[in-house]
Amino acid sequence: IVLKQQDTLCLFFTSGSTGAPKAAIWSQENVLSQITLKNENLDKLHGYKDITVFPFFLLTSLLKGMTCIIPEVNFSNPISSNPLNIVNAINEFDISSGFASPTFWNKIVNYCISKNITLKSLKMVTTAGSPVHPNLIKKMLGVMKNAEVSTPYGATEAILPIATVNASVILSKEIISKTLSGKGICLGKPVKTATLLIIKPLEDKKYLWSNVDILQPYEIGEIIVSGPMVTQGYYNNESATSNSKLIETFSTGDFKRLYHRMGDLGYFDNKGNLWFCGRKKDAFTHNNYTFYTANTEALFNSVLEIKRCAIIKSEKSDKVFLIIETYDIKEFISLQKKVFELIDKLNIPIDKVLLYKKPFPVDNRHNTKIERHILKNELENNYKTNFSELKL
Repeated sequence: IVLKQQDTLCLFFTSGSTGAPKAAIWSQENVLSQITLKNENLDKLHGYKDITVFPFFLLTSLLKGMTCIIPEVNFSNPISSNPLNIVNAINEFDISSGFASPTFWNKIVNYCISKNITLKSLKMVTTAGSPVHPNLIKKMLGVMKNAEVSTPYGATEAILPIATVNASVILSKEIISKTLSGKGICLGKPVKTATLLIIKPLEDKKYLWSNVDILQPYEIGEIIVSGPMVTQGYYNNESATSNSKLIETFSTGDFKRLYHRMGDLGYFDNKGNLWFCGRKKDAFTHNNYTFYTANTEALFNSVLEIKRCAIIKSEKSDKVFLIIETYDIKEFISLQKKVFELIDKLNIPIDKVLLYKKPFPVDNRHNTKIERHILKNELENNYKTNFSELKL
């Protein structure tokens, strides 16, 4: 059987964080283009052992010629796995590389810190699935002392990496200062096979190239990407396909370029770095202030001793809430003054600050993407049960 580049290799479902999971059609070209991109360092990877906690990377690691070690892990909900099993597998088999979500690596490194364990065999570690905060990168480097840590950017429909950044850039003074001043999360530079553009956010049902307005550096807009890693569409879902794709037709008419709409907002700086500002659907304006979730939440996650937070607007009350998930509610109560000092300092129109009484609802795949629609529903219907208001 002779396979063509556009022949289907597999169907890979989205996480469902924006609705019902959709089956992205992965072609031979989609996967092999990324293998080829990564295999530029094939000699370096020879002899590497990869720990697999995310099933797709079992396929790509084997195609790269790496040995794969499958630890005792719950693939349907990796974060529920015992960190001891992962740590033991890494040290017993001298694991060289691994990919996992930020939440998963956070659990592993916190366990290692508590037990004074280092993971010396790791040489190449990647993490993706949601914004990666500099504080996590610092902890990872402290435990994985010999590892090169990077954070690739991509999606189910645009197989990562379409852009990537390593730890040294993330932790540079320039990048950290921008993140801590509300400028977003740095995703690094696009890979050479990807064409990324920032465009003025498209209005509903106007998904035509003729409506595209390409923005300049530092202008925040939709992120779209073209390249061999971009899937052609979703299986048996023409509506979702047409809503997520843009087709650029060139003047000659004999060449077309397919773009995928990432659903994310961001911008390029003057050095060509891509910055992430949050999901398009989660941005909103309140009292003449535009809230970009990644920008605003990074400010509070950095200064406060919290697990994470979410900025949510309730249309029902027309109020903006800062909802906080903390490691220990009793310990955090003494720090609540910091919250209001930061709000005043930044002059952000937040109406109320709430503590969430249980873990944030997150996606099952990466256990890291906040299910904001669930928080919003509980906010409007179970306010007294699930939230505790902070006051000065």
